[in-house]
Amino acid sequence: MELLKKYKPQIKFHFILNLVVVIFITFSSYYNLPLNYISDYLIYFIHLLILQFTVFGFLYILSINKYVFYIIFGLMDKMVALFFIIFLLSNTNKLLLIYQVKQK
Repeated sequence: MELLKKYKPQIKFHFILNLVVVIFITFSSYYNLPLNYISDYLIYFIHLLILQFTVFGFLYILSINKYVFYIIFGLMDKMVALFFIIFLLSNTNKLLLIYQVKQK
């Protein structure tokens, strides 16, 4: 029990970090999938777990040293934001065209 109390902040940090990664990064891969049957949900849930075990290991290694985590995770955060800004700016006309076609 004392061991759990000792590592409780670390466990909480890793749980929240993985939850944030699942919500903002991993779920985007499953957004447009047609899930019709319970077997579809089960297969993609297992796939999500496998991905998260891999991501968990990467995030755990990053978070061993707090300074390395702040630098690398901060850079990754800014690179992902920059990618989405460039993606949206380059595809704005396509997105507007798709929206206009759906409205007709």
